[in-house]
Amino acid sequence: MSSQLCDFYRETHRMDVISVRPANLFGPGDFLYTRLFPAAMKAIKEGFGIPIHESAMKKWRDFLYVKDAARMIAILVNQTPFYPVYNLSQNRAYTIPKM
Repeated sequence: MSSQLCDFYRETHRMDVISVRPANLFGPGDFLYTRLFPAAMKAIKEGFGIPIHESAMKKWRDFLYVKDAARMIAILVNQTPFYPVYNLSQNRAYTIPKM
């Protein structure tokens, strides 16, 4: 939906608008304990094992450190974009148990 909104502003108002789609972000300040990294850090701190849901055992995910995503977005903001949509990723997927 956000890509469609960007398309609308680009086409209707001739604005330099791009859509940025980051991979699964992790890093400081993330306290949403339903997410993998915050839940793992909380469990370790409390002396428990890392919780992994059975449904996540075989799924592949690409993770990106939040500060790397911020640097990528800063680069896009400070130059003329070539494309309307950018996927931000390390281009390295992992299974949750491998993390």
